[in-house]
Amino acid sequence: MKTWLLRARRRVWPVPMFVVLAGSFGVLTGIAVAAVLYVSVKTNFENTFSLLNDKSVILVEAMQDGLTSRLNPAKKAVARVKQLYDQGGMELDDNGRLNDFLSGALVAAAAVDAWIVYDTDFIQRGVFQDEGGVIVPFKEERESLKKVREMLAEITPDTGVVWSPFVYTEFGVYTAVVAPLVRAGTIDGYLAAAIHIGFVSALAEDIGESYGATTFILEWPQKLVAHSDQERLGLEKLRSKAHPSIPVALVEDEVLRLLPYSEMGRAFAAADEKGVDVRTVTVGDEPFIVISGTLDGFGPNPWTTGIYFPRSQIGSEVERLIISAIAGVIALVLSVLLAVWLGRRIAEPITRTSNRFQRIAALDLESVTELPRSKIREIDNGAQSFNAMLKGLRAFTAYVPRTLARKLLRAGLEDVGRSREAELTVLFTDIAGFTRLSETLPAAETAHILNRHFRFLVSCIEAEDGTVDKYLGDGLLAFWNAPDEKADHADAAVRAAIAIRAAMQADNARAAAENRPVIRMRIGIHTGAVIVGNVGALDRMNYTIVGDTVNLCQRLQDLGKQAAPDEEVAILMSDETRSRLSADHFALGLGEHFVKGRNAGVKVWNLTGKSSASLKVSQTRQAARSLPAE
Repeated sequence: MKTWLLRARRRVWPVPMFVVLAGSFGVLTGIAVAAVLYVSVKTNFENTFSLLNDKSVILVEAMQDGLTSRLNPAKKAVARVKQLYDQGGMELDDNGRLNDFLSGALVAAAAVDAWIVYDTDFIQRGVFQDEGGVIVPFKEERESLKKVREMLAEITPDTGVVWSPFVYTEFGVYTAVVAPLVRAGTIDGYLAAAIHIGFVSALAEDIGESYGATTFILEWPQKLVAHSDQERLGLEKLRSKAHPSIPVALVEDEVLRLLPYSEMGRAFAAADEKGVDVRTVTVGDEPFIVISGTLDGFGPNPWTTGIYFPRSQIGSEVERLIISAIAGVIALVLSVLLAVWLGRRIAEPITRTSNRFQRIAALDLESVTELPRSKIREIDNGAQSFNAMLKGLRAFTAYVPRTLARKLLRAGLEDVGRSREAELTVLFTDIAGFTRLSETLPAAETAHILNRHFRFLVSCIEAEDGTVDKYLGDGLLAFWNAPDEKADHADAAVRAAIAIRAAMQADNARAAAENRPVIRMRIGIHTGAVIVGNVGALDRMNYTIVGDTVNLCQRLQDLGKQAAPDEEVAILMSDETRSRLSADHFALGLGEHFVKGRNAGVKVWNLTGKSSASLKVSQTRQAARSLPAE
C-alpha cells in the first residue's frame, strides 16, 4: 500500500488547459458574484421585512390613534362638566341652567349623541341631538336599564371618569363615558356622555377606506364591536340585548373566525416586540395578512383593533425581492458561463498548439497545419515560432527516414542511440541496369522514377515494422529488430520483400501499358550480428548498422545478376535467414556460393514466388548448373 501511494505521488495527472482556466475563472467569478449576491439579497430581505414590520406597527398605531383622537374628546368633556359640578358651577335641580351646560357640551363633543344625568334613584334626564341636528332636552321618570343601574351602582366617589360596557337600547347600541357628580364626598348623581355604536363603526369604515383594507374592532372575548363592512355583514340585525357586541361566530367573516387558530408570521417578530400581532389566515386558497393590537381604556374589556388584506397587497414587495434574487442567480450563472467561455477562449490557442505538438511528437507532420496569427502578442510570437519549427521539421524529415525518427523518439534517443551488437535481418535492394536507363532519360524523369520506386519500397518495409536506414543511389538499406525488438524479424523482412515484388510487378504492368520504362530489381536478405547505433561526428550522427552482415547482404543482392538474371524481381536470402523463418515461402536452394570478402561459402536461397511443384522442377535444373563465385 505504501509503495502504491509513493507511485501515485510521483505520477502526473495531466488536466486539460481549458478545464484549468475555465474552472478557475468560473470558480473565482462564481465566488465573487455569489458573495455579492448573498450580501445584497440578505440585506434586501432584512430591509424588506424590516419595512413590513414597521408598516404593520404604523397601521395598528394609525388605527388606534384614529380611535383615541375621536373618542377621547368625549372623555375630556365629561371630565370638564364633572369638574364644573364638583366645584359648584352648576346645580342638578336647576333644569334650565343644567340643560344649557349639557347642550354646550353636546355641541363641543362631536362623538357624543346624548348627555344624560342620573340621580341617585337612577332617574335620567338630559339632552340629545335629533336627526335634524336640533338639541332636544328630555326627562324620564322611569328607572334606567338594569345593566345601567348595575354599572352605576359600582361607581364610588373616587371612581373618576370611566367607560361603560356596550348597552342595547331601543335606540340602538351605545357605549358611554360615565363619571360621578360628587360634593362633600357624596355622590349626588351620575353624568354620562352616550356614544352610538354607529360612530365607532363609521370610524372603522373611514380607516378601512384610507388603507384600502378591512378594519375591525373586537371586544374580549371574540366579540365584534365594529367592522368596516358592517352593512354587507348586516351587523345591526345581529345586535341584541344579549349581544350588543356580536360573537364572531355569528358574523360571516371567515378571516375573523379563523383568526384564533392562525399562527403568527415568523418574519414579523420585530412587530410582535412592539405589541403588534401579525398573522396569516388562509381562506380557501387565498391567504390574508391580519395585523392587530390591543387598545385599553374604552370599556371594562380591552379592545382588539385590527386590519386585514390579501397577502398579494404586500406580496409585491416580496415578489420584487424574489425577482431580484432570481435575477441575481441568473446573473451568477451567466457570469460563470461567461468566465468558462472566456477560459475556453484563452485556452483554445494553447489546446490547439498542444494538439499539434502531439502530432509532431508522432512525426505526423502532413496532418499538422500552421497556427493562425493572433492579436495577443505572446500567442502570436508563439504561433510564428511554432510555424518556423514545423517547417524545419518537415525539412528534417525529408532527409531522415521518418519511421526511424519515430522509433528513436519512442524508444529514447540516449538508450537506443548507444552503439551495441545485435542480431538483425538486413535487406538490400538495387535496380538492375539503372545507370544505362538514366542515361537515356531527362534528370527530372529519372528523379521521378526513383521517388516513385522508393515510395513502393518504404511503404512495404514500414508495413512490416522495418527501419529504413539509407538510400544508396538507386538502392536502399533496411533492417529489422532495431531499434524496436521484433521476434519474427526474419519473417518480416521476407514478407516485405515479397510485398515489394508484388508492388513492382503491378507497377511494371501499368508502366508497360502506359509506355513507361519497366524496372527490374534485385533484393538481398541476410540475418546476422551487426553493430547498431549512432555513428558519426558530434555535429552529424547517423543511426545505422555496420558489420559483415551488411556487406554480405549487399553481396547477395549483387548475386542476383547471375542467379536469377531473367527474373523481374530477384530475391536472394541467406541460409541464416531461411533457418529462422516460421513459414514456407517456396524458396529454391541455389547451393553454396563464395562471395567477395568471405572465405567460407554462403548457402543461398531464391524466393521465386513459384508453387511447390514448380520449385521441384527448378531445383532439378538448378542442380546441373554451376554459378561461379565473385
